[in-house]
Amino acid sequence: MDYNKYTARELNDMAKTFSSIRSEVEANSKFFRIAYDDEAEICIEYLSFTTEYHFTISNPKLDKNYVFYDLNYKPTNQTDNSIRNNQNTSSDNRLMSELKNWMNLVKNIHDVREKIHPNSKNINHYKEKLFESFSFMKDENDDNPLEPKKQIELSNFLNLLIENFEDDPDINDEIIEELKILNEYIPTLTQLQIKNQISWIFAKMMFGGIGILNRVTKVGTDAGIGYLLIEGIKNYIK
Repeated sequence: MDYNKYTARELNDMAKTFSSIRSEVEANSKFFRIAYDDEAEICIEYLSFTTEYHFTISNPKLDKNYVFYDLNYKPTNQTDNSIRNNQNTSSDNRLMSELKNWMNLVKNIHDVREKIHPNSKNINHYKEKLFESFSFMKDENDDNPLEPKKQIELSNFLNLLIENFEDDPDINDEIIEELKILNEYIPTLTQLQIKNQISWIFAKMMFGGIGILNRVTKVGTDAGIGYLLIEGIKNYIK
């Protein structure tokens, strides 16, 4: 970032504001992640691979003793699912209030979407049980990324699953797409976020039949990778 572009007041405000934003995202990491954090811009994304919900804060500018930021986010509100562009100041907690309102809106959408689907109760049950089975990611390290060796192992495992499932008409295309996006995001996600996403994807596989999860374990076993994940699945379905 070119710090010479900004006044001392803008830099101090940016440091305080972005720190508050990061803390808020961390407190809600089950639903959100920071997708971009550089060049006087921070972008938050909803952790659902089938939406484009985001909130971006950028371009701090001092105006009449207030620092204003450009905001770009989707959805806009309860009745508008489009993108909104506007400005708000960090003063009097205004910007943070707007961010928190957006987060509450997205969390409400998350809850409603799960209730609408007639099978959501069963899928959520599978998700919770699978989540518990992935004990290789210790709870005390949930807010840290996976160590590089495990990132590589997980990525290789997901690549094999994608290859195995891609031309199979019995596997939902949405599951394959979610596996691809999860694979892309591994380095940017915490262990908790990875566990949540894997559990959700595998729960939907489980709903499609126990045979799909058996195929998952066979793919990893035959290739000699994914041991830690496979043991978690085996512990659940045995």
